[in-house]
Amino acid sequence: KPKNWDGQCCLFCGRALSLKNRYWVHMTTSAHLIDVKADEGQVTNSQGWFPIGATCSKKIPSEFSVKDLF
Repeated sequence: KPKNWDGQCCLFCGRALSLKNRYWVHMTTSAHLIDVKADEGQVTNSQGWFPIGATCSKKIPSEFSVKDLF
C-alpha cells in the first residue's frame, strides 16, 4: 500500500491509490463513463465520481478522466 494511503482503491483494477497518483471518472448507474466536461445537472443516472489510478487512466480516452476533481 502507498505510504500516504487513505483507503481509496482504483475502480477498474482495485489497486491501492496514493493521493498523488489519483484520477477521477464520472460514471452512470449503467457503468457508462461520462465526459469530464459534461454538465453534471444534465447527466441522467449519475453515480458520481470514482477514483482510478494513473495506469488505468492511460487506458481510457483523456476526456473521461481528470486528475484534480475540485
